[in-house]
Amino acid sequence: MQDTVVEPASPIMAIVDQVFGRMDEWLLSQLITSWRSEVWDVAIRMLEATEEASLEDIRQEQEMKVFEKGAGILFQNQ
Repeated sequence: MQDTVVEPASPIMAIVDQVFGRMDEWLLSQLITSWRSEVWDVAIRMLEATEEASLEDIRQEQEMKVFEKGAGILFQNQ
């Protein structure tokens, strides 16, 4: 995934790949695992929400986190 998707969009990743060897793949794997766990937790919270307002609060909270992560990724590459 990194070679096909990430490196063409972020050439600095090719340098990171050379410097860190397999360590960057491990770190990326840990990051993806963490994100999956977070998504699972949010899904469970949404399924357990008993009120529409509570469901909307969870959705808005998650949306804000996603925007913050996206901004961090975008601004990191500038």
